[in-house]
Amino acid sequence: MALAVCALSLPMGVSAKDQVERPFKFRNDFTTVNYTPFPGVAVLEGTGRATHLGSLTAEGVLVRYVEPGVALFRGSFTSANGDEIFWDAYVSPGVSYTVFFTGGTGRFQNASGGFEAVYTYRIMEPYPPVPGTDVLVTFGSEGTGTIKY
Repeated sequence: MALAVCALSLPMGVSAKDQVERPFKFRNDFTTVNYTPFPGVAVLEGTGRATHLGSLTAEGVLVRYVEPGVALFRGSFTSANGDEIFWDAYVSPGVSYTVFFTGGTGRFQNASGGFEAVYTYRIMEPYPPVPGTDVLVTFGSEGTGTIKY
């Protein structure tokens, strides 16, 4: 009887997958669409490449300002096969921003980790922004960090 219980429980232990932390590299070109800095409305779209995703598309929206000058964006990266990584990004007017992974679909379910990205270019038209008018922001960035999935 004990041998049968051990034999039945063996497949359960072997099939459980442990999440593994891996290096993550990211490069992108993004454009904000429908961006009005006052009162703070923004939709982000773009393309990029990342380890574990390959070519990707990205979508995000401005959720709120967490403090003066620091915006919280929430969105997702979608890989060519349709698996997604969900993220929160904290963006300030400086030279970099921080992204935290908050889950995903497919192989990225329960993904965690994140990366720090540095802008490679950033164009804002018109500059400076005029209250109540749409602004087009185009930027590229690259970053490194880790992902656990």
